[in-house]
Amino acid sequence: MRQALDEATTLWRYVLGLRGFLRTPIDLDEAQRQIQHAIETRPEQLVSIVGRAVYDRPESPYRKLLEHAGVERGDFAELVREEGVEGALAKLYDAGVYVTVGELKGKRPIERGSLTIDTTPRDFDNPLLVKHYEASTGGSGGAARSLVGNFDTLADTANIWVPYDIAFDMRDRPRAVWFPMPPSLGGMMSALVLAKLGLRLDRWFSQTRLDLSAATARAVAVVGAAWSASRLWGERLPFPEYTPPEEAVRVARWCAEREDAFLIGTASSCVRVCAAAAEHDLDIAGTLFSVGGEPYTESKAEVIRAAGCTAISSYGMSELGALGVPCAQAEEWDEVHVTADRVAILERPRELSREASVDALFFTGLNPTSPKLMLNAESGDYGVLAERDCGCPLQAFGYPLHLHTIRSYEKLTSEGMTFLGPDLIRLVEDYLPSRFGGGPSHYQLVEEERNGATKVRLLVSPQLGPLVDGDVADAALRFLGSNGRPEAMMADVWRGAGTLEIVRRDPHVTTASKVMPLHVVRR
Repeated sequence: MRQALDEATTLWRYVLGLRGFLRTPIDLDEAQRQIQHAIETRPEQLVSIVGRAVYDRPESPYRKLLEHAGVERGDFAELVREEGVEGALAKLYDAGVYVTVGELKGKRPIERGSLTIDTTPRDFDNPLLVKHYEASTGGSGGAARSLVGNFDTLADTANIWVPYDIAFDMRDRPRAVWFPMPPSLGGMMSALVLAKLGLRLDRWFSQTRLDLSAATARAVAVVGAAWSASRLWGERLPFPEYTPPEEAVRVARWCAEREDAFLIGTASSCVRVCAAAAEHDLDIAGTLFSVGGEPYTESKAEVIRAAGCTAISSYGMSELGALGVPCAQAEEWDEVHVTADRVAILERPRELSREASVDALFFTGLNPTSPKLMLNAESGDYGVLAERDCGCPLQAFGYPLHLHTIRSYEKLTSEGMTFLGPDLIRLVEDYLPSRFGGGPSHYQLVEEERNGATKVRLLVSPQLGPLVDGDVADAALRFLGSNGRPEAMMADVWRGAGTLEIVRRDPHVTTASKVMPLHVVRR
């Protein structure tokens, strides 16, 4: 009864929030002033957020970490004043004030010397937000997790259109998105952000179907309320059209009918559109793709370029929002300018095995409207972080720091759907051996790109004898989708896209004669 009342209250807040959100289109000049003010006041913003959301909350995991490190409220403010934002965060990291991927997801307790903190993902929700709606990540930020949503967050997300507007010509193009229905965030957020900007979204293609069952009532209500509200108070939203990955030609036809189409989607989805256009002899040259949700690599870029199209790659996390906007003079396929008003980044060594280590990215949110509170929080990604005189308008705007070649080391991502490493390891080392025999060394998940599309291969040793490939694939996807509705949705997208392929061969072996559960093929 209590849960039903909470959900009803949240939905009511959502409906009321839509009215104010849609009736007040964003002013781009004012948004630019707000961003530049935030860049100029980064230290003050960090001290304010940590003061209100950490030191004022005795239950905060971050407060316990800071107290264990001997950093009181006044010490924190003084450290930021003396060292600057990144300098202070580096010293805090060295003192043990950071959170790993597993700790952030509640997969393992935080342990620093004599300190042990048991956490859940909810412990890292931003306490400064009022919950207006709830959705799931399902993207590049790790395994699907519920996120608190707030219209201040959405309005702030719309502000990021300012640097896009400065660097790229997108406002006069017909627009569409190809993202799943809620509980996934991408499609609904894109639709509402464009509406906030007063820009029409012509089509919403969705990889998932509208399900009218009781289990999906909340998702249907979220979409239905936004669709109805847009007709009363703002730019009309299109209703999601079920378009599974294998029907990419429908999206390609929409692009072909327009000389300058603009499509927002995952990198794999946009590659599928280009491949479908080539297969069906459709001319989509001139289409501009805005890609995200998974690594944008050279092989993906080549497919898009061969179709006569252009893609710009953004970088973000559902927990923090936009972390990087495309460089207009990029030297790398996925090169972005770090949004200095929203985030601070540290690089720290992360040992993956005896043979490999990376400089892992740790993020600190500087925006009080971010869904999650992150203070030196590990993302599971690594990349190349450096300043470069690119001559792009975004450098003068206040975004001098570049990030590129962004990759994940603890998750597998395809079609914009991501499963986190610990779940994949349990699949390979525990579930599949118990279901089909053998041991951990008889199975391995391999991520690789073929023809620009990211595929996941499940290697199954021939030593296990006769097996039906379809049975193994179905069992693996059922296991991955068994942890909740968002995970089930992601598994369905992988199933529909044919992402998971069974290959009967022995797993790859390292130079130290180890069989790692996850293997990434670099081409």
